Amino acid sequence: MTDNESGSSNVIVNTVENELSSVKNMVGESGDSTRLAHMSELELHFDRENHKKLEELSFKLAGEALSAKEVPVGCVMILLQDIDNEKGQILSYQILATGRNRVNETKNPTRHAEMECIDSILEWCKKDGIQPQTLWPKIVVYVTVEPCIMCARALRLLGIVNVFYGCNNERFGGCSSVLNVHNDERINDLKIKCYPAALDKYRAISMLQNFYMGQNPNAPEPRIKRKKCSNTPSNDDDMSNV
Repeated sequence: MTDNESGSSNVIVNTVENELSSVKNMVGESGDSTRLAHMSELELHFDRENHKKLEELSFKLAGEALSAKEVPVGCVMILLQDIDNEKGQILSYQILATGRNRVNETKNPTRHAEMECIDSILEWCKKDGIQPQTLWPKIVVYVTVEPCIMCARALRLLGIVNVFYGCNNERFGGCSSVLNVHNDERINDLKIKCYPAALDKYRAISMLQNFYMGQNPNAPEPRIKRKKCSNTPSNDDDMSNV
């Protein structure tokens, strides 16, 4: 690793640590551990119409990110308003925030779709004089790709316990693909109940492939080893048609 690469890595690590530190300050005291535990144990589900509505909105946001040359991840956070406690059926909800990746746009490695939503909710709470710690356990996350390690830790710190996502995040996933941040027993916060492939994983994978086949404007220059050409043909070369 070069000095420049080491410096860049340190900046990223410090930025992520600062972001998670600020999230920790948002948590506060809920004072209702019984209700929180109950929310984490429920197996939630929507009717098909509402599920498709939230899925399509998430992918619309991911598409906007792709068009802006960002990693195509879209996120929707909803507030549960009424739920059948026996069946886990979500009866009514309110969309609180929508977000997409803005890492390249902001030159900030923490500006993932989930973090954008979290900041929007905090802004809404501040404007309306609402204590955010009373909302987090009742929030459900819809996101096209498995939350990364940073985002999974932020969600768990806040007390968000239900996450629906599309494809796995094989490089940075914090909900089992790389680390088990969502249910690691060493973390004292309530576990996150994940619903993998709840959104169309093949659609999410296709969008990621489209992005990585293109050019990420902030990606480092690839180092390609080129094979040296010999001026004389080898014995294996067929020169009959030359």
